Amino acid sequence: ISFNQFCNGFYDSDSRFIRKQKSRLVEYQPQTIYQKKLYLNRFLDRFGNFRADCITASDIENWLVELDCSNSVRNNILGVINDIENELYSYHYITNVIHVKRFKRNTKSKGTLSLAEIKLLFPDDYYELINRWTILKTDREVDIYSFATMIYTIVSTGMRSCEIRALQWNQFIRDDAILINAMIDSNDERVNRLKKWTNDNKKWRLTILPDKTKAMIQKLRLLQNDNSEYVFTRNDAEISDYFLLSHLKCVLEKNGIDHIARNIIMKADLSF
Repeated sequence: ISFNQFCNGFYDSDSRFIRKQKSRLVEYQPQTIYQKKLYLNRFLDRFGNFRADCITASDIENWLVELDCSNSVRNNILGVINDIENELYSYHYITNVIHVKRFKRNTKSKGTLSLAEIKLLFPDDYYELINRWTILKTDREVDIYSFATMIYTIVSTGMRSCEIRALQWNQFIRDDAILINAMIDSNDERVNRLKKWTNDNKKWRLTILPDKTKAMIQKLRLLQNDNSEYVFTRNDAEISDYFLLSHLKCVLEKNGIDHIARNIIMKADLSF
């Protein structure tokens, strides 16, 4: 039997696996099931056509090492693989459960930007700001300003990367107030809920913008000449998580900020 065949509906509410967990009084939250399905799809994209009894620990480990993701995500994928392997074993499709050593998480304390560095990166003078945030000579000025404003909004409000990339103009309930009710999920889709959501609580919240953040966003609106629903764009398209993180690293390096040595982590929940 292939993994695609065995895992069809694996995490559905009426599946044998879920019914077994309920009998053990283990209840998964909707968000947990949602995430497990995403990790399962990622696994099946690579190994779905493999016979369940022909995969090795080395196959899985080598694949995980090459994935562009954090060790936390690798461990979450391993958790899904363990669910599958244990079920395969209980059905007698395999004689041994594959075990892959979990990846160590980065326990080093996160660094933060100092107030002086924030002032350096976000000067009041428009042209000085553009100069500090320009990486490619081919970049449009409006895109440079959009990216700088995007990062300043994260810094000043604590919004996550997945929330800021999903931000649309219709979420402004007034010039200085945003209803944060959407995010970009792990499947790169915009969904109207936030992290740690449940059926009863989608974790929406209201954020009040500081004066400078409000002013920068208002200026951005004047500079933009497109009809995009999204607040922050690049070349008239939404900004990807990969671009946000990699481009920000380039900006920090250009301005003499050693984010590597100080462990300034820029992940899905960017925080300085």
